[in-house]
Amino acid sequence: NPAALKKAAETKGASLGRGLVNMLRDAATNGAMPAQVDKSAFEVGKNLAASAGAVVFRNEVLELIQYAPASADVYARPLVVVPPQINKFYVLDLAPGKSLVEYAVTSGLQVFLISWRNPTPAQRDWGLDTYVSSILEAIDATCEITGSPDVNALAACAGGITMMALLGHLAAKGDRRVHAMSLLVALLDTEAESLVG
Repeated sequence: NPAALKKAAETKGASLGRGLVNMLRDAATNGAMPAQVDKSAFEVGKNLAASAGAVVFRNEVLELIQYAPASADVYARPLVVVPPQINKFYVLDLAPGKSLVEYAVTSGLQVFLISWRNPTPAQRDWGLDTYVSSILEAIDATCEITGSPDVNALAACAGGITMMALLGHLAAKGDRRVHAMSLLVALLDTEAESLVG
């Protein structure tokens, strides 16, 4: 069918044209790496990371965001959320209706979430101790702001590994600043047989 062949050729040409445009855009704006998503669909503060909050503490490694309460009463003990260092904090504050932060604040939790700095070659000497001590500073700031002697913590992925290093340090000193800990997708036992190890 000549008409079908013509339409297929036009579609293939249009697809090649879109692919070329995408390749040039990625080369110019994405470090020559293929984009995984259409970033124009997301706007931070509008349909991504839309929960109301403000930066209340900052050091060289992180910013600490305190979220506005969304319930009449809040629990006295705050929740400090430690996301992975290799991701953006808003993975835990996606679009309204799909946000862990939104769920937590509407459930009466006082939520403080870490936003990690994207390191540059100038921070090449940062190590695990840099991240661990910065989390401890964020916990201390949270306790000072809320008046609570301790916090609950939620940590994900590499943030969970870092948080567990901090908890080991605190346990060795008899320091009880972290009351309870929850982990999301955090591989801690590399000796156990798994698909990862």
